[in-house]
Amino acid sequence: MTMLDVENLSVRYGAVRAVDGVSLEVEDGEAVAILGANGAGKTSLLFAVVGVQRPVAGRVSVNGVDVTSTGPEEKLRRGVCLVPERRQVFDSLSVEDNLRLGAYVRKRLPRGQVTGEIERVYELFPVLGGRRTQSAGTLSGGEQQMLALGRGLMGSPRLLMVDEPSLGLAPTMVSVVMEALARLSSEGMAILLVEQNARMAMAIAQRVLVLERGRVVMSGSVTEVRSSERLRQAYLGV
Repeated sequence: MTMLDVENLSVRYGAVRAVDGVSLEVEDGEAVAILGANGAGKTSLLFAVVGVQRPVAGRVSVNGVDVTSTGPEEKLRRGVCLVPERRQVFDSLSVEDNLRLGAYVRKRLPRGQVTGEIERVYELFPVLGGRRTQSAGTLSGGEQQMLALGRGLMGSPRLLMVDEPSLGLAPTMVSVVMEALARLSSEGMAILLVEQNARMAMAIAQRVLVLERGRVVMSGSVTEVRSSERLRQAYLGV
């Protein structure tokens, strides 16, 4: 079943068209990567999908329901969560309090179930379990990225959209974060991954879209896109 269906989506900032008629689908349990240089429209596309930015044209559907005009909270209720670029954790709160905030849309969730889901995050990212009472602002960049992902998971999403998770991280931390995304994908969670590290993204994804100047210029399976000489030169350095 199609989890996310984006049809001819366009986003403008004044006279600038940041996203220009983009269409994409993400099936249940599928991982899709969006590649592109800075300014290609990747983040604007995610913002429009989740409802942070209102599109000027096009449609966004979740499980067949048109949700184009709804905001992030309604999208989250329908199982779509965005983990934004640069983490955006609450520095003054503890690791565990940050995670509890991630469950806010599930207000009637029993406390015991919230605790159980927090423990699941700690199982996915053991380093966070050892820092549960530590202020989030004292964590390393990689640990904050793990916390941002964990907070997103507390909303129990069926589709996790992640914007540039490797940005600014040490190579060892990049590996930990990407391995966690690969595990979530293998467990059946749909993932829409925006990433400049093409090698890492294509190690997780089944399908790839390439954006340039707000338009899809290439799409297909990982095998098809990887065989493109244009993509190899632009993103893989070969």
